[in-house]
Formats: sequence, C-alpha cells, structure tokens
Amino acid sequence: MAESVFKTKRAREWGDLALGFPALLSFLIVMPLLFFVRNREKSLEHVYRAEAEEAFSNNDEQRGVILFDRLVRLRPTDGDRFRLAMWLRETGQTDRSNAILNQIAPSDDRGYGPAHFWFAKQIMDAPEVTTDAVILSINHLLNARATERASGEVDMMLAKCYWATGSHKEALEALRDAAVRNPKYYHDLFTTCQQINFLPAASTAAKLSADYLKPIVTNTPRDRESRRNLVEAMVWLKDYKSAEQALRQGMKLDPEGEWHKTLSEVYLAQFRQTKAEGLGVYDLLGFLEQAIKADPKSPHALAELTDFALEGGSDRIDAILEGVLTSGRHTAIVHFVLGSRQMQRGESGLLHMKQAYQLDNNLVFAANNLAYQEILTEDGDLESGLQLITDVLQKFPNSHAFRETRGQLLTRLQRYEEALSDLEYALAKFPEDQKLHESLSRCYQELGQPSLADRHAEKARRIRDRLSD
Repeated sequence: MAESVFKTKRAREWGDLALGFPALLSFLIVMPLLFFVRNREKSLEHVYRAEAEEAFSNNDEQRGVILFDRLVRLRPTDGDRFRLAMWLRETGQTDRSNAILNQIAPSDDRGYGPAHFWFAKQIMDAPEVTTDAVILSINHLLNARATERASGEVDMMLAKCYWATGSHKEALEALRDAAVRNPKYYHDLFTTCQQINFLPAASTAAKLSADYLKPIVTNTPRDRESRRNLVEAMVWLKDYKSAEQALRQGMKLDPEGEWHKTLSEVYLAQFRQTKAEGLGVYDLLGFLEQAIKADPKSPHALAELTDFALEGGSDRIDAILEGVLTSGRHTAIVHFVLGSRQMQRGESGLLHMKQAYQLDNNLVFAANNLAYQEILTEDGDLESGLQLITDVLQKFPNSHAFRETRGQLLTRLQRYEEALSDLEYALAKFPEDQKLHESLSRCYQELGQPSLADRHAEKARRIRDRLSD
C-alpha cells in the first residue's frame, strides 16, 4: 500500500515537471532573443547617433534629420526629440518641428526644460512683443526653471520678462538668483539697481561684479565688454584710480578700443563728485582739463565746461580763476572760462578766448566764440573768422551751433548760396533764433526767392516782439 502511494506521488511530480518544461524552454529561447534584440537596439542607437552627428558636422541636414528620426523612433527621449525638432527647422519642416516642440514643452504644463527655454527665447526675440506674449514666455521659463537653473540664463531671461511687465520686485529677485548661479550677471544686477534707485544693493552688486571681472580682464585683456563693465563698477564705487589704471592698460594693450572716451567720463565723474562736495575750483578745473584732454570731442565735457563758465558768484569765481591763472596750470581752460564769463556780462572776452584757443586748439567753443566775434564787430575780419570755424567743423561737422556760425559769416561775405545750406541745417536745432531767421530772409531775398524771404522776415519779427514783451 505504501509503495503504491509513493509511486503515485512520483508520477505526479514528474507530470508537474513535464508540464513546466515548455515554459522553461520558452524562457531559455526568449531571453537570449530579447537580449539580442536589446543589444541590437543599443548598437543601432549608437550607430544612428554617431552617423547623425557626423552628418550635422558636415552640414548634411537632410541625412542628419533622417538618422535622428530613426533614433527617436527607436528610443524616443525628450532630448533627442528636441534636437530632431531643431534640425527639422533647419530643413524648413517647421510644422513638424512645432508639433514635436508642443508635445515636449506644452505652454500649460511642465515639459522638457531646454524646449521651454527655446520657446521663451523665440518669443522675446520677436520684433514686436505683446504683453500676452511676455506672459506666455514667463510661463515657459517657470517650467524651464525646474531643470535648467544651473547657468543662471533662465533666471536672467525671466528677470527681463518680469521687467517688461512692470513686475520690478519679481525681476530683481530673478536677477539675484541669476547672479548667484552665474556671477557674470552681477553687472546686470548692479545696473538694474541703479535704474530703480536701489542704491545700497547697487553698491553691493558693483563690488561683486568688480571682484568677478578683475581676473577676467587680467587674463583676457582684449575683452572690451568686461573691461568697460569693470570700469563702470569702479566709478560707481568711487575707485577712480583703479578705473583710470584699467583704462590706461586698455589703451596700451588694445589701442583700438576707444578707451579715451571712457577715460574722459571717469574724469567727469570725479569733477561732478568734487563739485557736489563743494571742493576747490582748482581741483574742478583739473578734472575738466583732463576730461577734455582725454577726449576733445566729448560733448559731455564741453557741456560741463560751458556750464561751469557761466555759473557761480561772479567776483569770487573770477578772483579764484585769476589766482589759478597766475599759478601757471590749467591756463588754456582758465582763459576760456574767464572769457566766457566776460562775454556773459556783455564784455569782450576776446583776449581770453584767443589765448585759450592758441594754448589748446581742442577748446573749439573758444574758436567758435572768436569766429562769432568777427560777425559782431563792425570791421571784423570775416575771412579769418571763416577759416577758424571751418577748422572747427572739420572736427565737429554735425554741430548745429558751429554750422550756424559759419552760415552767418558766409552771409556777411555775401556768399548766400553756401550760407543757406549751413543756416537751414542750424534751423532744425534753433527754430526760434531771431538772427538766424533774419539771415535766412536775406539769403532768400538775394537768391530771388522773395516769398520765402518774407516768411523768414515775419518769423524774425514775431520772435523779436515776443522777446520785447
């Protein structure tokens, strides 16, 4: 009985084993097959990717797209789909490219970070950007932030978008995040804080920007943007000596960088600070002289010089200026300031103007005043005045004031057709100048245009009457 039970049990076990044998056989056959297929896919992926990269490097976009298309069909990752979309655009297949991009970076949901960033950049680079478009760009950037914050580029663009919508607080926060991740953005943070008058933060950002830029300028001395940004930060921090050193190094290592213009602005910054602090006229004149010497064509330096010449208590300033003149320093600029002040009081000022221009022919306002003086004088030397202002105009051909001076001289010399060109050029800047309209009236009368002559004469009369009221 027991032996019969044992035989029955063995028969059942062998039967169960026999039933499982097909499954085992299938496993042994299928697994190697799956392993083979998977390895083949990996091998194909490697081949497609390598050939696609080679095609793109050879500018064979059509073949590259075909290979990348196969790669995406084989193993569809968002990164490869994004690259495929970009190359589709290169081959003019924008509809298919847009379809892929909208799948991997929908505007209302988080998707593939680089694609979201690409969408935002396309929106903001458009010639005209509406408020709704900027908001759409913000949505894409917020989705991109999840994976693409390391470089700070996403936060930087987000700051620009917030700024465009008037959300300055959010813009500043995004800009701070960008600068923390990438210190090259400290300069943008510094200039933004300046714009919104957030002065303590501007100084902090300027210091951080300068610390970041110093080694860059040292290691890449021809990097003009970095050098200019460094100087801007140094000037804000009132480190004028370091700013001047950086610019003079730029002049030596990169002479085509027009560093003299920036150097002039550095001296003007010192002039304005010294003036605000109420310090001595001697120092003020020194900074002005250096600014004009660095860039004789600087409109800012010449404007500051003119303003300085015409302001302040007359007797006190004149006494100080005369004292400076006897010291033997800043003589040209002091002569110009003294001459300007005398002319403002109705005095000649001619002696000082001649001395100023003879000592420094960069003082073109002195030359203009001298030339104009020949017009005002009954027996003035008009030809000498014309030669003087013509020399000035070679340096400043677009100056309305200097063109008006030459036009007036040509009118007095009865060279009406030549005068007309200069006078009408000046009229655009000085439409309410009585003498200008009088000279234009005379030119048109002599050139046989009585109607236009009458119009300018009437305009001059109305200006004269208004001024006399």
